[in-house]
Amino acid sequence: MAYYRDGHTTEKHGTFEWIVGWQELANHLAPPAVLGLKPGAQAVDLGCGTSEVPVHLAASGYARVVAVDRDAGCIAHMHSRHGAVPGLSWRECDLVDGDLAGLLPGGSADLVLDKGTLDCALAEDTVAALLCTVHGVLAVGGVYVAISFRTAALLLPL
Repeated sequence: MAYYRDGHTTEKHGTFEWIVGWQELANHLAPPAVLGLKPGAQAVDLGCGTSEVPVHLAASGYARVVAVDRDAGCIAHMHSRHGAVPGLSWRECDLVDGDLAGLLPGGSADLVLDKGTLDCALAEDTVAALLCTVHGVLAVGGVYVAISFRTAALLLPL
């Protein structure tokens, strides 16, 4: 039996969009002005896995996109596919251990995109650490977009 952490997703399936893909997100995220952000905004995709969304963000007016995931296999796989995309970097990072602060200067992310990472943090009881990480990298006036299977009534109080 192969598990996600053993490279099952990256080796057998190429890429995978958790919850929604770029087609559903494009009108809500690009160009940066739709979120009230200036051209050349910087974005972070938390828990990117093997999603193609960071590639689309980089092509849609975000000057710098950092795609992070704690799974080294996912990062290596996506870097091999899209490592030459200007302004896009793929980085291994544990979001609840403060690693993201070492990759990004505090307050430098105009957009923090989270497709299901908050759901994982709820299951792992690491929500406070994740939200502190987001707060630390989010620029003044920046936007945290959390896409979740959970209801807004559950997430907003967090």
